[in-house]
Amino acid sequence: MASSIPKKSTDLSDTFQQDSRNRQRSYFSSLANPSPSPAEKVTDSDNMLTEILLHLPASALVKLKSVSRRWNFFISSLQFSLLHTSLHPPRTISPSGIFLRRIFSHSSSYQFLSLSSSPSLSAPFSLPIPSPNCNGIKILQSCNGLFLCCTIPQSMAPRDYFIYNPTTSRFKKLPCPLSSEFSSILGVCLAFHPIKLPHYILVCVGTTASSAYSYRIDVFFSDAGRWKEWGGNDFHAPYDIGFSNGVFWNGSVHWVSLREDSLYFDIVHERLVKMPSPPVSRKWAGGNFCEGDGGLFYVAKEQELRGYYKVNMMESYDVGWFLKYNVDVDGVVAICPEMIGRRDECLVLCIVRLGEKERLVMVVHVPGKILAHDLEDGSFEKLCDVVLQKGDARAKLQFGWFDAFPCAESLISV
Repeated sequence: MASSIPKKSTDLSDTFQQDSRNRQRSYFSSLANPSPSPAEKVTDSDNMLTEILLHLPASALVKLKSVSRRWNFFISSLQFSLLHTSLHPPRTISPSGIFLRRIFSHSSSYQFLSLSSSPSLSAPFSLPIPSPNCNGIKILQSCNGLFLCCTIPQSMAPRDYFIYNPTTSRFKKLPCPLSSEFSSILGVCLAFHPIKLPHYILVCVGTTASSAYSYRIDVFFSDAGRWKEWGGNDFHAPYDIGFSNGVFWNGSVHWVSLREDSLYFDIVHERLVKMPSPPVSRKWAGGNFCEGDGGLFYVAKEQELRGYYKVNMMESYDVGWFLKYNVDVDGVVAICPEMIGRRDECLVLCIVRLGEKERLVMVVHVPGKILAHDLEDGSFEKLCDVVLQKGDARAKLQFGWFDAFPCAESLISV
């Protein structure tokens, strides 16, 4: 019996030493081949990663590109950007912010008005588009997440045109219009809808060499990367038609005249069609023409009765225009007492949907402030102050009538 006790002790010691060696091998093996963490399992699964990233806004995804090369490649891929855009289609009427062109400084200087829960106005900046031998870059139009921009020539040199995505800061220089018949270009308009028209199109209108009142159209298709001459004949248009302020809606580019019939160019069928003009008499000043909430808006300013606006809307060509809202800016005095007797210094920038409830508001600029006017209940609220910059005139407007460009977030490739 006595001899059996040491033998048992030896067996236990050997077992313990063997277990210790096994644990050491397991430990060092785990260092050499670590098991993936739950987070690593997610990031290594394309399907799971896609599901997570698709729920994030475009601006957040742009920042996540810096996580790794793989994430950068994944988020930048055309397949992912198209899928994300289809789930979160950018709409000009519901922007994340507004680019505002300043009128008292360099003509290519902008400020960004964030429309978050706490609206704020950025310091002035220039667009990150190289512009040698010119005076900067000018935004011409905002359309569902993309901007149409052009150079500001130093002399009589022709303009260069660009497509710019402000969310990704990507841009693309466009080839010159094809038509050799143009004596001058009167306007270029961007047409883009992420679902119905996923490849952007440009419509260029110019005068012909034969007559300053005879016009031609060239069309640019981004998927083909080239311009095409419109097959229709040269056409005539009212002298006051705004070819430089075209608006894309309902698959067509629209131009307004207040004297005669307005026009729209049907992109799908490539035809030019007359449409009714806004019911604005001569006592009304020219207005702000923009895409509306399911239609077109034309905001007209009363010349004689200052501070009074009419918001006309068109939802179908058959019905035409109708008065949607009457706006009296007297209510601005409640939050801006200094505006008493200064109704004419209230300027409409644009119409957008704002906040979680997506209230339809008119963004208004008064000296030193930017306000939101609720078109349904008539109330005013201050969005932010406008800090005077060097060269600004005090008690004056810093932004003009056509200087607001809503920015809807988008990953769409240019």
